[in-house]
This record gives sequence, C-alpha cells and structure tokens, in this order.
Amino acid sequence: LKIEHKVSPQEKHSRSERLLALSEAKQHAFYARHIGSEAVVLLEKPKAGQPFHGFTDNYIRVEVNDPSARDNALVRVRLGDFNEEGTALVGRIVNCEL
Repeated sequence: LKIEHKVSPQEKHSRSERLLALSEAKQHAFYARHIGSEAVVLLEKPKAGQPFHGFTDNYIRVEVNDPSARDNALVRVRLGDFNEEGTALVGRIVNCEL
C-alpha cells in the first residue's frame, strides 16, 4: 500500500491496550449495575473442584457455588458481588429448576 502515514507498531499496541482497558471497564460497570437483581442462568458443567458457571440472558457471567446446582439446568439466582478474579458475579440460587 502506498499510504503516506502509517501507524507505528508501538502506536497500534498502545491503542489496542487502551481499547481493551475501556472494554474491561465498561463490562465491569455493566455487571455492577445488576448486583442485587435476579436473573435466570443456564449452568454449565464445571471443571473438577470448581464452582458452576453460566450466563444470564444478557451475557453476564455468573458463578454459583451451591451443592444443589446441576449441569445444564436453568436456575433463578440473585446476583451478588464480583468473584475473587473479578470475572463474574457470584449468584445465589433462589429457584432451582425452571
């Protein structure tokens, strides 16, 4: 390409890092707005020793650590605060099978 002004690799990297940070901040704010609300979550089979995870209908990742939880079940949960990694909201099951 014969473009007069090319963006340097360092600038591309810098821009990418800024966009990733913005995306993470916006996701965190979106999740935080839903703390305390209830949502339906489809639980997915966890890895051994890990809590169940699933997603709400608007793609909020939810972590559920409840012995009554079952794989591939729709459950109503009350969304709590962020998990330790800050990657999901911790959910408490309100109603098991829907």
